[in-house]
Amino acid sequence: MYFKTKVSLTVLTLLVFPFIMLLYASNTPELQKQTNRVVINTNNTKTIVLTIKETEDLALKGNAGAQYQMARHYLKGTDGVVGDQDFEKAEHWFRLAADQGHTDSIFGLAFVLSRRAKTTADEIEIARLFGLAAEKGNKAAQYSLAMYILSEKANLKKDINAAVNLLKKSAAQNNPKAHIALVEMAHKKECDIETGKQSLEWLKNEAEKENPDAQYKMGVINEQGYIIPQDLSTAIEWYTKAALNGLSSAHMKIGQLYESGSGVEIDYKEARQFYENAVEMGEFKANWNLAQLYEKGRGVKKNDIKAAQYYFKAARLGHPQSMTNYGRMLLEGRGIEQSDQVAAKWLTQAAAWGDADGQYYLGKMYKKGLINVEFEETDKLKTWLRLARGVFIDPHIKAQDREGNKWLKKAADQGHEQAIKDLEKDKSITAWFLLIFGVFIMPFSIGLFKWPEVAERYNPFVIRYISAPLLFLMSLFLIIDSLCKILP
Repeated sequence: MYFKTKVSLTVLTLLVFPFIMLLYASNTPELQKQTNRVVINTNNTKTIVLTIKETEDLALKGNAGAQYQMARHYLKGTDGVVGDQDFEKAEHWFRLAADQGHTDSIFGLAFVLSRRAKTTADEIEIARLFGLAAEKGNKAAQYSLAMYILSEKANLKKDINAAVNLLKKSAAQNNPKAHIALVEMAHKKECDIETGKQSLEWLKNEAEKENPDAQYKMGVINEQGYIIPQDLSTAIEWYTKAALNGLSSAHMKIGQLYESGSGVEIDYKEARQFYENAVEMGEFKANWNLAQLYEKGRGVKKNDIKAAQYYFKAARLGHPQSMTNYGRMLLEGRGIEQSDQVAAKWLTQAAAWGDADGQYYLGKMYKKGLINVEFEETDKLKTWLRLARGVFIDPHIKAQDREGNKWLKKAADQGHEQAIKDLEKDKSITAWFLLIFGVFIMPFSIGLFKWPEVAERYNPFVIRYISAPLLFLMSLFLIIDSLCKILP
């Protein structure tokens, strides 16, 4: 009997075990990806629901809607995990769909490209894509293009009326970002107050309907005092409601308020908790805030290794300030192995995104010769021009200095104090040198005028009436120009 029972249990186990393993396998990430489903718009009236594998097959056949969904799949990351995205594949699918005129994919392509924009040419291409999507009615593109126009990115001329018109179109499609932008512009008197009040009313109504985005925007309006009087207590109430409704950026904002002590007492531990909540919910920018706490030792023990790790997490997802600070830590060898080459890579990307600190540190790297620069051959031939300007340097050094000053000036134009000081210091040193040089050659020019015979083998007439006066005028110009730069 025992033997029969044992055999029966063995047979039952052999039959049930494969079934259990099949159930287990169906819950593994690999198979979960196969069972994920997305909705594909096949035309204006019909929609179908497909697995990721089926979506990819349809995308490979050229279906723009499927290509768009594949791009979004890679943009979200594996199983929606932030930090595990594949931006190259996302760009690939967005581009294929965008080439077919798919509106949301045109905007998506612009968004992905904006992560790695390095030059003005990159920004111009992004603005072009925003413009195409905006013309087709994409509300996010309308908002983004308006911001480009207002900030004069991509060499766009600042046109407030054009920006307001784009924002109104975006707001008409219930874009909270556009509404708050109109409220802010009304506060600055860049658009009529009535438009601002209408947007404020829309945001308040949506916030009362438990819309977390609108609740967050109402928090911003009360915190900043746009149109209505500033009220930090009410701002915190709105932020808290948005956080309770699952908005990660609201968690990050409350953390910032605790860190700065705005409307609440400073509490770094509480700030850290909210930042961690935000990161867990997918708010990659909160990694920057956590990195700051660990780098400065606020509410936690100072830890450069953790700071560098958090900066990297935010930097790889496109946060310019984190790119700068990660590059700076690489440059200094703090919390991570020192590397000028890798630091230059991150600082170049941050500088291209317009971060003033990134532009400053990149400029300093160029001026210190830590980054090689191709110098112009014409630099070798400008001997007399460099002599007149008092610049006696090697062409390589000149090229590095020129590139460094270019980035320092970009940072200074944004109000970066240290960049302004460094540029003023360089100007002051040059001005004093040119002043001394001008004072030195003035008596020499006078001497040539009075005693041209000192150079008897040359033409005394030319020396006296052409060379000497020109030399005198040059010295006078150098003295006056230098004094104008030195004297306040």
